[in-house]
Amino acid sequence: MQKKLVLTVVIAIAFVGISIYLLQPRLIAKDIDLLDIDTVIHNVDNEERTDITEQIDLDLLKELIGRYKCSRIPHSFSPYQGQDVLYMIDGFYDNKPIHIILGEINVVYESSDKGGYKIKDSEKMLEEVISLVESNN
Repeated sequence: MQKKLVLTVVIAIAFVGISIYLLQPRLIAKDIDLLDIDTVIHNVDNEERTDITEQIDLDLLKELIGRYKCSRIPHSFSPYQGQDVLYMIDGFYDNKPIHIILGEINVVYESSDKGGYKIKDSEKMLEEVISLVESNN
């Protein structure tokens, strides 16, 4: 009886610990030195996608991305409408693909079939990306 009680308490503590961990957001890019941005696309007027990679300070964009967090639990987000996307940022983080979508949908993902991670404070992140883009124009 005593062993069952101890085992139940240990399992309950482990379950609570894992739950707390999974509910806490994580940094999108914990080490920005491992983040390489290849492409930044601006969806202009929901019709014309423009590559603005050469027009933006990628180091500042990396710092910006490194300040934001996302959920630890993936969710399905695709398919999505192109008009819902204002910016698409593609690159590699720690030698794995990373894709960031900002607009009506705000997610970070490695592969769309694996789901995406919701970006916390995504409205603020989008505002900062817009400011960064405008400051370079």
